[in-house]
Amino acid sequence: MVHRMCISLRFPILKRTGGGYVVMLCCCMLLLAAPVYGQSTLLQKAVGETSKDAASPAPAPAPSLDEELARLDTAQIEAKDQYARAQAAEESGAPLQLGATPEEIAEQTRQYRFLVRSLERHKDALRKLKEVRAAEADLDAQIAAWQGFSDPKQATIDLADSLRDSSHAAKLESEALEAEESITSHFAAASQAALATAEQKARKAAEALDSVQDPAQKNRLQWLKDLADAEVLATRAALALTQAERQTAQESIENKRKYIQFVQRKISIASTLAVLTQPVLDEKLATIAADRKTLQKELDKAAGADESAQAALEQARAELKSARETPPAEGETPELYTQRISMLESSVEACKARADTARYVVESSQIDQDLLSAQEKIWRNRFAVAQNPSYDSLANARDMITSMSKIIEQWKPYSETNLQLALTLVANQRQQLASGAAGASTKTQAEDTLKAYEERAAKMTQMSNRMKDVEQLLRRWQSELEERTLNVSLWERLRSSAVKIARHVETIWDFELFTVEENGAKRSITASKVAYALLLLFAGLLFARRISALIRRVVAQRFHLDEGRAAPIQTSVYYLLILVAVFFALNTVKIPLTVFAFFGGALAIGVGFGAQNLINNFISGLLMLIERPIKVGDIISVDGVHGRISSIGARCSQVRRFDGIEILVPNSSFLEKNVTNWTLSDRIIRFQVSVGVAYGSPVREVSKLMMLVLEEHGKILQNPEPLVLFEDFGDNALAFTAYYWLELAESTDSRVVASDIRFRIDKLFREAGISIAYPQRDIHIDTMGPLDVRIVRTGGQASQEESAADDYLRLP
Repeated sequence: MVHRMCISLRFPILKRTGGGYVVMLCCCMLLLAAPVYGQSTLLQKAVGETSKDAASPAPAPAPSLDEELARLDTAQIEAKDQYARAQAAEESGAPLQLGATPEEIAEQTRQYRFLVRSLERHKDALRKLKEVRAAEADLDAQIAAWQGFSDPKQATIDLADSLRDSSHAAKLESEALEAEESITSHFAAASQAALATAEQKARKAAEALDSVQDPAQKNRLQWLKDLADAEVLATRAALALTQAERQTAQESIENKRKYIQFVQRKISIASTLAVLTQPVLDEKLATIAADRKTLQKELDKAAGADESAQAALEQARAELKSARETPPAEGETPELYTQRISMLESSVEACKARADTARYVVESSQIDQDLLSAQEKIWRNRFAVAQNPSYDSLANARDMITSMSKIIEQWKPYSETNLQLALTLVANQRQQLASGAAGASTKTQAEDTLKAYEERAAKMTQMSNRMKDVEQLLRRWQSELEERTLNVSLWERLRSSAVKIARHVETIWDFELFTVEENGAKRSITASKVAYALLLLFAGLLFARRISALIRRVVAQRFHLDEGRAAPIQTSVYYLLILVAVFFALNTVKIPLTVFAFFGGALAIGVGFGAQNLINNFISGLLMLIERPIKVGDIISVDGVHGRISSIGARCSQVRRFDGIEILVPNSSFLEKNVTNWTLSDRIIRFQVSVGVAYGSPVREVSKLMMLVLEEHGKILQNPEPLVLFEDFGDNALAFTAYYWLELAESTDSRVVASDIRFRIDKLFREAGISIAYPQRDIHIDTMGPLDVRIVRTGGQASQEESAADDYLRLP
């Protein structure tokens, strides 16, 4: 069950909301002094007292932790007694006489065992809560007593960094406690649900017991009720436990938050007093220089040891190879020969371990030197920022911290993996020596191997610690930068942001896209040149559009030309001015025409190899964009495709059909084929809905009702006005047609509007008693001869009597 899982996994669960649950639990635990069987009356009494206390308008104050612990001690004694009785009953098999099964007997024992464990853990939670409250009281006393640094000299940079480390550790602990409290919240709901289920089960068992009079059945039901009551007690104990543990977690979180605020208060004062001065920086750099000298000595020593180890390894391998290839000496027994080979193998393994260790020492020493250089760089930049804490310097320092943190994160897997490998090798070698696997002849080599592995592990540990020191220094500096950033004025932040944006824009503006060669010299094509060229080209397009339109009007008025003849003049002038604008823009921004040489050559090759369709579609797209015979959003019909233009590309246009399917239509199709543009001039389209009514219907009333439908619909335009016409006298109906106009838009679907009209017409016709006609057919039967009626039995032949009956039933 859920509450048992919570206890066994030792997850902290619910928050204790007060002493009421503990009082209820203790009252329930006092009942356990009764025998294992027949405790339902006492349980009901305890539940009633609990409910009465809960309903009291003036509840008693919550007991202290010591009182709760004392009550839990008493309850635990009673629970242990009940557990012992349940065990004895299980061993004796007495409940079998009451109709209990072995599984039910074992379940009762488990419930009481679970109850005892829950009470013990509840006591542990209360003791921990007591410690948390004592620590909180001590922290409150420290906060109240602290009045700042009595001596400003105490607030050194090392003290500030130590406080930052304490704050960081407290934040990590707080995050862990919050995660723990979140898990308890999840199990709280499960525990509450388990309690509700157990109480419901107990109520049902009590009702079943009250409704039975048969003694044999009553014993069985009494046992089940006792088992259900035991489960309720155990579940309530688990619920009280989870409440205490959750309250402990929450008070611990609040205590950590209060501690973090107190430390931040100290840091804010210490940061003001502890200024990174030149003497402090010199002291830090001197320490780093001393460490670098020590590392250099270690590196020189490791390099020499590496060469010696490699030479010794090669010699050992050569001796082993020679020994394996040479037969045993005269008088040498096989045992001595095998022992000699084993010693040489152990010697090779020891030499290899020393060589590997020397190589790792060299590599880790080099990494340590890099880490020392990183520490030196951090301190120098930290000093520079402290001397000039402008927003720009703070931003640059944050970027530096981010960059260095990424490098450290990349090196951490290498350090951790090698450290773990070295520790594993040490543990395996120690185990081999302890087990005596290495003989007396190879023990010395095995010990040398262990020393090499231990040296390797020590060096890996040193490098890992150095990496942690750099991480800690970066974290301290990051915290200091955050504190300094809070003191920067808003104007300084805005100015720095503007400068940064301007730098990014300048970088993008001067970005070199590509280079072209002209007259033996290379010219760079930058983003700024392209932007200026596009701007001039755009201005040229506007100028060409206005001038060409003006020339068309002047020519049309002067020479009395109609629109059909004046339009080609405007188009020709427009294209000519565009060409002039392109050359003017390129010449102004110093972009040579040779930039188009590659494109021109590629175009010629493409046409030569059959790219006529591609070029045709490209040019058609340009013409469509310039002349705008269609535009995005137009509803068109071309080559059997009906839909709305969603985009016009360089090669093809995208048409979205009304069923949602996207169709790609080549641009040349719009110029070479017949195209119906439903929205070329406007978006107003006429639609119609036809209906046939039965002969004899009031035609004026029909027309009036249909017109009413058209006038009521909100999307039907009233200008042009809708119209209802009596179209024809049909074979089976009087034909009427409603004509109406719609403005096509994204939110308007003509099919939906037509459907609305039909629904409304059907409703109004039904209310007016007008019938919508349907086709009628007359069936003519030839009665010149008799109708042959037979009764045919499937799956067999008819008898003679059935045949006679068929003849008798034959109709004239």
